Amino acid sequence: MHGRGPAGQCCVHCGSDSAIGCRPARTADTADRRARRPARQRRPKNSRGRRGRSPRSEPPDRSQAFNVVGFRLDRAARPPRSEPYPSAVPRPPTTVNRRSRRTAWTIAALALLTGVLGALAALAPVTADDPVVSWPQAGQQPTSTVLPLTPYRPLQFDATVPCSTLGALDARGGGEALRTLPADPDSTPTEGLVVAVGAGTVTVAASGSELHSEPLPTGDCAYRIAADSSGITVNRDGAQLAAEPGLLPPQVAELSTMAQRLPEADGLAVELHTDARYESSPTPLKTALLVAHALSLVAVLALAWRHWRGSGPGLVRPRLSPADGVVVAVSLAWAVLGPIGIDDSWYLLMARNATESGYIGNYVSQLNVAENPFVASQYPMQAWGMLGQSLFGAGWGLLWMRVLPVLYGLGTYALLRVLVTSVVSDFRGYSPENRSPRGVAWAVALGHLLWFLPYGVALRPEPLIVLCSAGVLVLAELARRRESIGALAAATVVAVLAVTASPTGLVAAAPLVFALPWLWRWLRAADWPQRAGAVLLAGASASIVVLPGFADATLGNVAEAVSVHRWYYRSHPWYEEYLHYAKILEDGDPGAWGKRLPVLLTLAVLLGAAIAAGRRAGTGGPTGRLLAMSAATTAVALLAMSLTPTKWVNHFGAVAAPASVLLAAAALRSPIPRRAPTAAVTIGAIAVGLAAAVGYAGPNLWRPFGDWGQPFGDHTALGNPYEISLTTPGIGPLDLHNPLLWFAVAAAALWWGRRRRRRGLPSGPSPDRALLVTSAGLGVVLMLAVFSYAPLRQYPGPSLALVNAQAPAGSPCGLAGDVRVLTGGDRMLGPRPVTEVTAGKPVFADQASAALWPCVDQITIANGIAEAPQLRLRTGGGLEKATKDNTARPGNGGTLAQVDRTVEWIELPSALSPAGVPIKGWGHVERAEYDHPPGLVDLRVRQVQRWGWTQLPTLARQDYAGRAYIG
Repeated sequence: MHGRGPAGQCCVHCGSDSAIGCRPARTADTADRRARRPARQRRPKNSRGRRGRSPRSEPPDRSQAFNVVGFRLDRAARPPRSEPYPSAVPRPPTTVNRRSRRTAWTIAALALLTGVLGALAALAPVTADDPVVSWPQAGQQPTSTVLPLTPYRPLQFDATVPCSTLGALDARGGGEALRTLPADPDSTPTEGLVVAVGAGTVTVAASGSELHSEPLPTGDCAYRIAADSSGITVNRDGAQLAAEPGLLPPQVAELSTMAQRLPEADGLAVELHTDARYESSPTPLKTALLVAHALSLVAVLALAWRHWRGSGPGLVRPRLSPADGVVVAVSLAWAVLGPIGIDDSWYLLMARNATESGYIGNYVSQLNVAENPFVASQYPMQAWGMLGQSLFGAGWGLLWMRVLPVLYGLGTYALLRVLVTSVVSDFRGYSPENRSPRGVAWAVALGHLLWFLPYGVALRPEPLIVLCSAGVLVLAELARRRESIGALAAATVVAVLAVTASPTGLVAAAPLVFALPWLWRWLRAADWPQRAGAVLLAGASASIVVLPGFADATLGNVAEAVSVHRWYYRSHPWYEEYLHYAKILEDGDPGAWGKRLPVLLTLAVLLGAAIAAGRRAGTGGPTGRLLAMSAATTAVALLAMSLTPTKWVNHFGAVAAPASVLLAAAALRSPIPRRAPTAAVTIGAIAVGLAAAVGYAGPNLWRPFGDWGQPFGDHTALGNPYEISLTTPGIGPLDLHNPLLWFAVAAAALWWGRRRRRRGLPSGPSPDRALLVTSAGLGVVLMLAVFSYAPLRQYPGPSLALVNAQAPAGSPCGLAGDVRVLTGGDRMLGPRPVTEVTAGKPVFADQASAALWPCVDQITIANGIAEAPQLRLRTGGGLEKATKDNTARPGNGGTLAQVDRTVEWIELPSALSPAGVPIKGWGHVERAEYDHPPGLVDLRVRQVQRWGWTQLPTLARQDYAGRAYIG
């Protein structure tokens, strides 16, 4: 006890004159106890004069352990406050031993070998077809015939014209002994070959140039016109009369003569080698290299996964939810109900024609050049269609082909469930038994269905790209959580596979961008063997492009195909990406409300995330990290999509994977913090409200065929923007495109939140979150409603849903059973089923309708020749000009341009039976009347070997088809 001594004296213990006395003197026991305590350092003052941890001071020892959900973790491994999740726990440094170095060098060597094998496989030779056409047929006199070449010019051309044939024609007043293109008054001289005689003068013209003119010789002689890549020469009896180096071989659509049935025509002949450069198959050497490359790639990926597995938590397996059942049920129903895209039949025709030609060509335009290396989506379609054809004879029907995108969609949803559950369950620890926060499954289902319904059952490459994107998201998250180079390599492989489906597949690489920070740290901490192995592994992973892209193609042909695509298609640079967004805001089919709504809501959420960036301390919890991650990934994906050159095509479905996650995260938690300034909250709510209003301002227009029976407006009157605008959706008197409606929803959410707060309850969803969930949920419900109502309204008339539903019931031939026609000679008998007209005849069902005509004998484009159709089935509904121009215009490289030059199309009156509600034209049935009978030639196909670097004369030049490069 403290005490004071006599007055004026200090404390008896310490001598202090303080009024409060002093502490007792330390005893031996006290000193001993304090000696055994760890030394406690005094915390230095920071720059503000407060005591705190100095940036330069050593961190305190926190070696005690603590428990998290039953797991005993080291305090040293506790995550930093800025990211309080177990997935962010720092990995302990690994000891690099000799075995680890040896494994790293093995991975480096295998990766290098994989890259070399891939390069050699791309350069290896192929066995290419060399079709040779001979005219006239063996043992026959020359007879004019239609021979539509695609590409238009042969690789080699050799014609022999006897002087006796020219003399016989001259004696009858002159004429053409040989012509390869029909006479065109607008094209003089013709791009084809013309050998003519008149007034005793022989004239030879080819490829836009007059090559030779001279008096008709007397006696027995013959002219020979030869053309190849070096130019065109004209000889008579071995003596060269004219030569035009560099002049292209003539275009060929027919082989016609005015001397047919004349005895003097004997000896008139043509032999030409068509341009079938893309019809090739791998040689044994190339096959061996491809197999070796595939095995080496699998080996190096497996070894990298095992060696660079990383440490830390894995992914969390989600528990089944009723939402999962809803997604499965809706996906299966949507295969029957869903709309058909304008390009679905186009991609189906690519895959279907590949069964005959042996390669994936464009089929419709661009001279049917190969689609390599962007063929990853068509190969599964080709195999699936052939399987269906072998099983029930109608494997190219719409319902059967939609099985693939539905499977892709279900796989995408499963992967997104794993991703979202893993991230939002992060704060609960490492246990795989953790349950994710309430409503996660429904949020993922909402985001997924909003994107899947308008884009998910397309036969375009986007559904496969979305599946690959989801796979990359999951693998990139696993790689981040474990800092696993092996998982990152697998993600790279999947991303490159997405690119081989379409250039738009570059969006799948967006998650890899956010792996760069931790990858850089990993590389800095690694030794040189590890660094070399990782870098070479990245190159080996990218070499997966060789397997789908170059399996049956050469490097030279792929380079030529890319050049042709750029030449014959209008390409837009990246800085014109605004055209892509403007397209979905048009009053037309690309701007249908269901297609624009998910895009605009995604952009609105991105704006909210950008406003809130940096305002929230830390990451705002696991859901906040999910929101930030998905927002950044979606933004990068949209930027990557700007590199796609075809801005007039709606490619937005390709970003569905990260965008679905973003919408799900925003449905769980608003991107705007609750304590954000009022201006930020207001802007966020206004952005979502306007996005909903503009989204629902799109027309309810789903051509082709999906428009039949649709509600909202008069779908038979779509002649101008005003009439189209009348088809916007609504609910009774409520116009969904009215922004006041959505601001009322926001006001209701605000009022409800304040009311709950006054009662001491959680305030509920913020205004922007309420708007998002309401507009997205209504979008999903409305899509299902209108496509369920339309076929019921159209019944008993045909509809997409009815056609699909009848396929498993024994009527797999699409519209064939619902169309009646009147033919010219049988009109007294009344309408006949269209199947009686198409039976046994080559038919061209156009690129917008072919999926609904699976049982017709679709024409093939093979051996450099387009089969001449006897009938043409064309789409109606106001899309006639667009579908016709693609195939018939030489400026587009239309594959049927040469057919169109030699034919007159006669439309047969046709109608649907039963009709259903009035529609804007179901389509057209047209009969072909050719100038000459087609196909009166002999064809033999030789085999030649071409090395991978070989390039034939380019088709990407203005004088080939008359199209100048326009960018």
